[in-house]
Amino acid sequence: QGLPPGLIFTPGSNTITGVSLKYSNTSIPSGNTVGNTSTETSFASSYTIPANTLAVGDVIRIKLWGTFGTGSGSPTLKNKIKLGNTTIIDAGSLPLDNNISSDHGWLADISIIVQSAGSAGAIDAQSYYKFDDDDNDNDSLFIGANTSIYTIDTTVDQTITIPVKWSSSNVSNTITLR
Repeated sequence: QGLPPGLIFTPGSNTITGVSLKYSNTSIPSGNTVGNTSTETSFASSYTIPANTLAVGDVIRIKLWGTFGTGSGSPTLKNKIKLGNTTIIDAGSLPLDNNISSDHGWLADISIIVQSAGSAGAIDAQSYYKFDDDDNDNDSLFIGANTSIYTIDTTVDQTITIPVKWSSSNVSNTITLR
């Protein structure tokens, strides 16, 4: 009782069905570190949603985490999530502290809700980002509150990509998706 549509709880077995993990990185692919560039660059990891597999009410959860570091000069990092050629999350330019060692963590939690399927399908996308950008427990939190519904053709393959862009080139400006 109280489960989202599509989930089934089996009493006595303590299991919930209707949920599945579709993709997981088991290693850090070459290309999953973006650094020393101010050009928008996508991480090497991506996932393609096969055509005609999304239905009304489906929820796609994307959880990302890794490490980052910064140089001097008040760096900012622009984070996006793309579905095909459509940017569905644009977190803007996130300000980060200067001179952060490259062993600090970051995470992102993205939810995509399918509102309609078909050649003019509709999705809603929301995000949350957290960067451990100093040693004083003053993490940077960013909530990407989207107010738009995006039109996505669910009858064709749609690839999820994660592009990032540093405000300036600096050998210490690095972000790794683990």
